[in-house]
Amino acid sequence: MRVDLHVQTQENSDGKAPAAEMIRAGIEHGLDGLVITDHNYMLTRAEQEALAAQFPDFRIFRGAEVSVGVDHVLVIGGEAEEVPKVTPETVAELGEFARRGGALTALAHPFWRGPELEIDLDEFCPEAIDAASMNVDTGRFEQIVGVAREWGMHIVAGTDAHNPREVGLFHIVLDEPVEEEAGLIRAIRAGRYCIGTFEALWRARVEEVGFNEGLARQVIQEGGGREHYLQRGGHPAFFERVARGGSHMPREEFIGLRTAQAVRRVRRG
Repeated sequence: MRVDLHVQTQENSDGKAPAAEMIRAGIEHGLDGLVITDHNYMLTRAEQEALAAQFPDFRIFRGAEVSVGVDHVLVIGGEAEEVPKVTPETVAELGEFARRGGALTALAHPFWRGPELEIDLDEFCPEAIDAASMNVDTGRFEQIVGVAREWGMHIVAGTDAHNPREVGLFHIVLDEPVEEEAGLIRAIRAGRYCIGTFEALWRARVEEVGFNEGLARQVIQEGGGREHYLQRGGHPAFFERVARGGSHMPREEFIGLRTAQAVRRVRRG
C-alpha cells in the first residue's frame, strides 16, 4: 500500500488545487492513500468522511503541518480535530498533545532553511524524520540520517505536494494495507514500510531540479543574482538553496530504505 504522508490543499493551506483534485492525481499516479497535512489545520472528521464518500476505494488520512518557528512538524492522526499553536519555546506542548491523543509526529523537511534546527530536541523529539520530500535539503543527507540515529527516529517520506503533478513523488510503501490513521501509525512505529517513488515522477523531478540548479550555479558563477536567474527562466524556489550550498536534487539512497533495519537508537555522548 502506497501512502504519501505530506500533501497540501487549496481549501485550508497554500496548496494550488482543491483536496479532490489532489486525491484524483494521487489515484492517477498510483497511490493507495494520502495524508492531507494543511498548515496548522487538520481535517474535521466530517470533512474526511465527505472525501471518503467521494473516493471510496482510496484511503484519506487526517494530518496537519504545524509550524514551530522555522521548523515544521507533521502531526498524523490522533483523536483531536484541532492542532495546537506552538512556538520553539512551547514546543513541548506539541509532544504532550500527540501523546494524549495518540497522534504520530514527524519532523518535516529538516534543515530546509539552514544547518541548525530551531526545535530543541531535548524538549520535544518527534517520532520520525522526513528524509525525502520536495523541500528536503538533500545536501544534508548525512546530517538527517545522523539525527535519526542519535534520537531513535523513524525515517519517513512524503512529497510536500502543493500541485497535483507532484502528488506521490515520495511516499511510503506499507507491508500491508491499513484502513484508518491508527493502523497507519502502528505500521510506521513498527517499521513495516519502506520509502518509495514513481519512476515517471522521479524523472520529471530530476529534470526540473537539474535545469534550475544548473542555471542557478551558472548565474552565481557569472556574478549574477536572483533577478538575473529569474530573467533567464529559473524557478524562484531553487536559487536561494543553491546560493547557500544546498540542493533539491532527490537522493536515491533513501528509496527502498527500511527504517527498522537502517536506523538504530544511539545514546548521546
